Amino acid sequence: MKTIILTILLNILLGFASLSAQTHFSFTGNTGNNATVGITTSTNPNIDGTPLSNGDEIGAFTPNGLCVGAVVWNGANTAITVWGNNKQTTVIDGIKPQEEIHYRVWKKSTNTEYSNVNVTYSQGDGIYGVDKIFILSSLNAVTQTSGVPNKPNLI
Repeated sequence: MKTIILTILLNILLGFASLSAQTHFSFTGNTGNNATVGITTSTNPNIDGTPLSNGDEIGAFTPNGLCVGAVVWNGANTAITVWGNNKQTTVIDGIKPQEEIHYRVWKKSTNTEYSNVNVTYSQGDGIYGVDKIFILSSLNAVTQTSGVPNKPNLI
């Protein structure tokens, strides 16, 4: 009986895991070192002030644009594992120590990627280091046409 219950629970958990798997951002995982970026519900990740929807993705990137981790937003506290560069290979497959973590947001419903993302931290400074823990206090993706300033908001 115990085995049957455990099998059912495992199948349920695997089903939920497959529902939240990344579909847009891809990256090399398990490079041998990493840091963690916590994103709480109070972070209120948004695009132009509109909260992210379940299924949207938040990706972590190197300054050169290499994706080094991502998570699917589901409206609950979550975290991104940010993978560091594997020094055992000649291929750059992660972020290097002392590089700033950059972010992108992908809106699933419109298949739109936003690369202009502003963040603030309540813990850490966004400069990668092995085993560091960062907590975002805000994450705001901004729609902006190249060379054209954002429209002013009338109050």
